[in-house]
Amino acid sequence: MSKHKKEGINFKNIACIILMYLPLLFSVVGIFLLFNSPYLGTKINLMISGVILLLSAIVILCFILGKKKAIRNLTIFAIVLSILCSSGIAYADYLYFRLHYELGKISSTQEYVYSYIYVLKDSAITAPEELTGKKLGLQSSTSTTCYSTVIEGLNKKGIAESSYTIETYSNFVTAAGDLINKKVDAIAVDEQGLSMIGEIYPEFAKTTVQIASYKQTIDNSNSSTSVNMSTEPFTVLINGVDSRDGDLSSGSNADVIMLATFNPKTLKLSMISIPRDTYIPVTCRGNINDKITHSGSGGVTCTIDSLEETLGITINYYVKVNFNAVVNLVDAIGGIDVTVPLSFCEQDSKDTPDALCINEGYQHLNGEQALALSRHRKTLPNGDIGRGVNQQIVIEGMISKLASGQILTSLDSLLSVLGNNVQTNMKQSDMYGLFSMLTSLGSKSTFSNTSALSISSSTIAGYDSMIYTDWAGTEIYYYIPYKESLQAAATEIRRIMGLEDYPLPSSKFSFNANEPYDQYNFDTTNGLNDSQ
Repeated sequence: MSKHKKEGINFKNIACIILMYLPLLFSVVGIFLLFNSPYLGTKINLMISGVILLLSAIVILCFILGKKKAIRNLTIFAIVLSILCSSGIAYADYLYFRLHYELGKISSTQEYVYSYIYVLKDSAITAPEELTGKKLGLQSSTSTTCYSTVIEGLNKKGIAESSYTIETYSNFVTAAGDLINKKVDAIAVDEQGLSMIGEIYPEFAKTTVQIASYKQTIDNSNSSTSVNMSTEPFTVLINGVDSRDGDLSSGSNADVIMLATFNPKTLKLSMISIPRDTYIPVTCRGNINDKITHSGSGGVTCTIDSLEETLGITINYYVKVNFNAVVNLVDAIGGIDVTVPLSFCEQDSKDTPDALCINEGYQHLNGEQALALSRHRKTLPNGDIGRGVNQQIVIEGMISKLASGQILTSLDSLLSVLGNNVQTNMKQSDMYGLFSMLTSLGSKSTFSNTSALSISSSTIAGYDSMIYTDWAGTEIYYYIPYKESLQAAATEIRRIMGLEDYPLPSSKFSFNANEPYDQYNFDTTNGLNDSQ
């Protein structure tokens, strides 16, 4: 028999070796994630890398000293420290990976525009195949993509054009009227058409049924003008849509239309609300004047093009948000602190009337309350204009919370709702600069919030008007923007972008206490008359 017993596997030593190097392993993974997807910027990445590498080195040193000097308490300390560091660094790695993954989900360059076929509820037609020998109402092929989308969709189903009769219309509303009066058996309509029809025939949704849906893909890859968002000024279209099914890829009318322009060098932020009923040329409808909200059913690119042509500006990006997802987004960041202009009561996200009442003044709002503030307009003295102001207040509150260190404690919750409720044409490489800029706001601010920002909020001014439209055959409500207000908005955006200088104060002003003030004694070129 051997004098020496065969030594077995020393699991204790193996466990100590694993624990010794585990924080270093997670640190290397974390450093790779940081620099492979530099959302926080090089400076912060280097600081984080230094801290986690230092912690890893301390763990290794404690294990080495504990083994050499056989200090039991030091070894136990090293084990506990290793477990704590490994857990913390691994969780941070997980959050950062999730951040990258979720931001990848919201970055999209494709959108879908839907067209539908509707029949009356009491119709014998229940499927497209039953259109043979029937009359199908279609809007003229020169005015909308609905015509070609539906024809192609039917062809793919083996339903040839020759098997049914096409009745063409100059607009969707006339087609809907003929369907209701049973002059045609079915009509094709898109999202904008449904919105138009609903204004003239409110009962349409209850008296008809959809028997087919076809979608057309819109490529938004050319809709962005990328910049380095950490150093260069940019303008973002914020689109809030009431998408109950949560499909942000579908072109749909917007409840919130806002332009946010930011200059990271001057820290000036401008938010300009455009009322949803604003009457401007819609590019994807042949530049025919219509409500700007209707442009959304042609895809967000149509909204961007329409605003760019109206204001003479460049919109770099868009962010589309599911309006009802405001509840989850605000709750995920722990609520927001805002000043409510007026006390009011509003329905909740489930449309329960007057379910929420919020008092005027400084308030901490949860998600439901923030949504109520964003939606409310019925008791506001200036209606949709006031609602736009409230929406700006909510967005400012969210920006303030996101720019504060408090968001770190609720990052996991925020990531859980981000991917399915936000969509943008920003590339992930664009987001690196945006996040780097946001994380630097705290160091530039007095109270680790948005105090460093100079924020201006405004709304396109105009007046209410009922205008006769051919497509409706009657007068429709529109909000007519003042030309001067559109010019002022464009000027504000150009100034923040650095494309136009801010006016300097007149150097001609003087005051003489021995001479009476004359409010009419002005030099129209330089301000006050020199004698003043």
